[in-house]
Amino acid sequence: MIFSTSAFASFTVKTLEAWKAENYAKDKFRVKRLEKLEDAAKALREGEITSGEFRELADAYMPIVPIEEMPNFPTKQEVVQALHATDKRKVAKGIVGVNKTIKDGTPISARLDIPAYNDTDTWVVSLHDGTTKNGDTVGYAQTAVLNDVNFTTNPLAASAIAAGNVKTTIARMNGKQLRLKLTPKKNNFLKTKALKKIMLKTIFYL
Repeated sequence: MIFSTSAFASFTVKTLEAWKAENYAKDKFRVKRLEKLEDAAKALREGEITSGEFRELADAYMPIVPIEEMPNFPTKQEVVQALHATDKRKVAKGIVGVNKTIKDGTPISARLDIPAYNDTDTWVVSLHDGTTKNGDTVGYAQTAVLNDVNFTTNPLAASAIAAGNVKTTIARMNGKQLRLKLTPKKNNFLKTKALKKIMLKTIFYL
């Protein structure tokens, strides 16, 4: 047994490895890159084309598709399974509600755990120290609820990824953590409500 709590008593290395064998596939759910757009990104970085010209190509070959419904909200068990499948050290780092607690008001930077959704189609939130830029990982969670949020990104690093370089962290949401006890049903209701609000604003401005 890996966890002492009864809800996870059935989790052993054997059962977790069995789940991995059935559900894990390296980059199975990753959006494939297009060589044409990689070449265009390289040209953009070299100053051979403008950002407008690159955007025209991107819109033609890989247009941004609006999200019309939210991904499945993972259970704590699914978070454990996905993290163990992609990097078991992440489970030891801590999962909120399993083997990790984060106090209300703690400065947190949040982003998606890329391997979890690329390799297992499980949408896990990666939580980082929000007191410093590019803070270290402090744990993982099913979701994150933050106050006073600001978004940070690195366009130059993003263009390097578009040009074919290895994926790195380029965007985070920074705020103060709220430990709301959201059930999957409540969480889905709140995020669906927020999505509909965004979609209505988008239609209005179009």
